[in-house]
Amino acid sequence: MNKLSPIYTALESGAYNKAIKLCLAQPSNVLLVKALLAHAYGKAGQRYKALLVVQEILGQQHCKDYFPELRLELKYSIESLSETTATITPAPVATAKKAGKKGKKKGGIAPPIGENSQTEATDDSWDLIDRLDVPPQLPESWDQVPPPAGAPIDETLLSTLSMTMVSVLRLPLTCYQMYCWAASKAENDEFTVRKAYLSGFAVLVAPQYQHIAGAILANMQVLALQLARVQQQAFGISPATAWAAQTALWQLQLESQDPHKMVLLPRLAESLASKAVYQQPFKDPLTATENFLLYIRTLDYQNKWEEKLKALQDKLDEAADQMVPPRQTVLDMKADTLLKLKRFSEAREVIEELLSEYPDDWRFWKIHLECVLGESDGADVSATEKFVETILEKNRDNKYPLRGPRLMRLDLVEQRNKLENISEDEARQAMLNAIKAYGDEIGGSCTCVYADLAPYLDTVLKGSDIEFGKSLVEWAKEKQVSPFNDDPKTSRAHLRNYLLGMNILHRVVTEHKGLLKVALPPWQDLVEVWKVLESTGEKDQAQKESRPADDLILLAVQQLLYDDPDRERLVTAACLLESAIHWSPYNAYLKISAILVYGALNSVSRAWELAKGLQIKHIQHESCVFFLLPLLHAGGLYREMLFICQEILRLQQTAIRDASDFAARAMENGSYSKAEEFINFQKKRMNMSLTTLEAKGYILDSAALYVQDDRQDALGAIQGIVGGESDIERASQMVAEAHNPLGAFSLLKFRGSLEHMSVIYSDNRDFSIFSNEILLRRTFASSEQIVNDCMRRGHHQRLLITAALCLEATKGPKKGKISKNTIEQEKCCKSLLSTIQSAYEISLDQRYGSMLKSMHGMCFAISAFGAGIHPESSPIEDTLESREEKIVSYLLAAEKDLKYVVDIFSFASNQLSVSEVCRVLPDFVIPIFAFFRMCLRAAELYGWGPRKHKSKPCASAVFSLCTTIRLLVQQMKDCISR
Repeated sequence: MNKLSPIYTALESGAYNKAIKLCLAQPSNVLLVKALLAHAYGKAGQRYKALLVVQEILGQQHCKDYFPELRLELKYSIESLSETTATITPAPVATAKKAGKKGKKKGGIAPPIGENSQTEATDDSWDLIDRLDVPPQLPESWDQVPPPAGAPIDETLLSTLSMTMVSVLRLPLTCYQMYCWAASKAENDEFTVRKAYLSGFAVLVAPQYQHIAGAILANMQVLALQLARVQQQAFGISPATAWAAQTALWQLQLESQDPHKMVLLPRLAESLASKAVYQQPFKDPLTATENFLLYIRTLDYQNKWEEKLKALQDKLDEAADQMVPPRQTVLDMKADTLLKLKRFSEAREVIEELLSEYPDDWRFWKIHLECVLGESDGADVSATEKFVETILEKNRDNKYPLRGPRLMRLDLVEQRNKLENISEDEARQAMLNAIKAYGDEIGGSCTCVYADLAPYLDTVLKGSDIEFGKSLVEWAKEKQVSPFNDDPKTSRAHLRNYLLGMNILHRVVTEHKGLLKVALPPWQDLVEVWKVLESTGEKDQAQKESRPADDLILLAVQQLLYDDPDRERLVTAACLLESAIHWSPYNAYLKISAILVYGALNSVSRAWELAKGLQIKHIQHESCVFFLLPLLHAGGLYREMLFICQEILRLQQTAIRDASDFAARAMENGSYSKAEEFINFQKKRMNMSLTTLEAKGYILDSAALYVQDDRQDALGAIQGIVGGESDIERASQMVAEAHNPLGAFSLLKFRGSLEHMSVIYSDNRDFSIFSNEILLRRTFASSEQIVNDCMRRGHHQRLLITAALCLEATKGPKKGKISKNTIEQEKCCKSLLSTIQSAYEISLDQRYGSMLKSMHGMCFAISAFGAGIHPESSPIEDTLESREEKIVSYLLAAEKDLKYVVDIFSFASNQLSVSEVCRVLPDFVIPIFAFFRMCLRAAELYGWGPRKHKSKPCASAVFSLCTTIRLLVQQMKDCISR
């Protein structure tokens, strides 16, 4: 171990190249050194070498027949293509030449011997276009592991390989199968079997393996039962019994499951959970609680309500000091069970016991009302009314008023209106009286009163006449008592009432716009109140999320921006928000409002400065940047937008690693419900994230515009396909990443029904960050729009990559005759045409549709240049003249579509905004420019460059297309410079 200390030190300090040298200096037969070498290679960015070392550790013969994930990674890596090319190209034969010095012969150079020979995962015909078109698929025998005789069982070796496979190389399935292989040899080793089970979580949360989740869970259940037996023999207790029960329940959650299993699994889970609770009870409160809740869940899956009720009652009969889970949890579950059994009176008694202890729990109040309605067959609510008054009387001396029972009064009024079948006007008036009573009672006590009343206000205002709106306005104005008072407590209470009244006035105006002048005070009045409050308020400099008067500025800004504001009002709003931010620099709502105002003013640089001040971190990238990405995109700050998108993708990589790690730890700690929470959150929310999907699309579209500093002004200087000499190298790297589900290039295969795709993705956007805005009804892209844009962006990028591969394979004519097509040329061109055909799933308006048609026209021309293949191609007619004729027709059609775009966009007029230009540039103009450059390079291969535009029809078509693109770009520049 002393010999390995320098290696560990180098790895911990991040000196990975040094660690590689130290590993290579060690004997090659030490497997732990090889494992450290694989880790160092992976961390140093030499992924392919790391994969080869892992293959060597597991055994090349074993990897030939087993470990399919590792085989596929080697097959689809870009380095394997280089090796395939090397095997196709014969090496020069070493021949003896004339004698050298002292009569010795000079021999040829022997071919270099790599660390490993060419993997058998590739074949001579396997190239880039195959990697792009053929997705990796697990073989039918993917779940088999090698014979146990040669399995590694050393704990240190397995742990080192596990960390490398999961965290560095993204090989969760290989890691899981490695541990299963080891467990097949060390059947009675508790550590190995336990790690085999826990390593399965990394596979469960991996998005690319959701289709095999059922098989993984079934095998994990077998491992859990094996582990339970080992633990029982070694320690006398077996926590893994509960693991097996929980794993059985997880199998039930899968949609595609064997019906026979659906019958057996709940029974098995119940039997195992019952054993964990009653036959092997744990003294640890957390484990005992989780085991009991697990047993209850197994009964829920089978609708065994009577058995569940008995188990809960037995738990309630235990001594209070021995009771786990807590009494409140058990009573809550008991009430829910009684409701399912329609034993409403008993359920009401349980809920009343809970409400006596937790009188402000809104969910308990809703259950109480449900019980009362169930008792009376929906005919009476008087029991809930009486209990509300009883609770309020009991808690009348509380320091803070209860919201729950008072809010229940409004629900009761709504129910009374339905039961008594009164007129709509009478029902609306009764609800209004209840709203007023609630606002008068606690309007000055808390700031969330309007949020409580919002759904009821929506109900009464919908379909109301203007006279009803006036009555609500009168009451709201009564709430606007001057907030100025020498007593700070009284002043804060008056301010809360004032803000409640203003929020209600804003809500009335959204329904009755004719009351705008009558209802709303001038925005200047709100600013004056804010000034006085800030000048006379608290002077402490402590960091606070918000100050009491901040909402006044937010209300004033809403009035300024209401109903299509002009530039002057936008500037005024920006000034107000800047002043408020100066006084309250930690209020996120002020900054978000200011960001959107600056976005409307096209002052996106200032918006970005404010956005950095929000300090959005970790999971907030998933929920709180949805308003920022399109703003930066429309403002031309592509580098800053790409920075946020990269943060979102980093979050995904971290989340998928943490989810499996935390789920495994939760299982070891006995927190099975937490493990389920981690897994479900990752699978349903993060893996299917709409925000991540949008970020991938923005990365694909704007990569060519990325610059590290302002001195770089060349298009595609660092990234992106722009029709330049570096396209093929970049296309190769993109193809290598195309099948990584966490990478942006996974969009290259993003196709399907728009309606279906928009439903399966999880919209994690947190629109509550705009909950303070009532007058302004902001609109953001719908799920369908985001999915459609991502499909379009993936389509564009796939066209660019395939066209670049076509161009690389294109050969010019020789002696006036076209060159014979190679297999590679034909595959590339057919793939390009197939990609064009997939565009029917994308929905675009007439303007953007014409741009896409123009791209497709140039792609048809590139395909015709490459192998003479086009939609109407025929092998008999493929001559130089026929190719030129077709190419000219496609280029002229592309030019026609572009001219239509120039006319319909009206770039030369003032009708088009700068934001529209900034959106069109990466979305369409850069791909069009890239395709044109590819056409130009292909034409030059044929000797039809623009210089011959007066003598060659194809050269003339290229020159004409160039003129149209130049006109388009010039008009966009003029629009920006105005």
